[in-house]
Amino acid sequence: TPSAIKRLGRRNILTIEAKEVLLNAYAYFRKLETFLRVNDINTVTEGSDVTEIAGLFMEHGSTEEFLSYLRATRESVIAAVKSI
Repeated sequence: TPSAIKRLGRRNILTIEAKEVLLNAYAYFRKLETFLRVNDINTVTEGSDVTEIAGLFMEHGSTEEFLSYLRATRESVIAAVKSI
């Protein structure tokens, strides 16, 4: 949760950069999760109509941009967690 991430930041367990990465990713993935849950969808896969619609919902210009952002965000979260 955002409050836990902020507490870790205040206690210097997370760097400022890691805290921001995790907070931004949390907000983004919560919004995506809500979209998927409302539409009773479990996964986002390349080539799916749902992926195109999800990308538009998440305000990306194209499916490729959406998938690229998902990958990059995932990698950023992994790097932030490994930095602890």
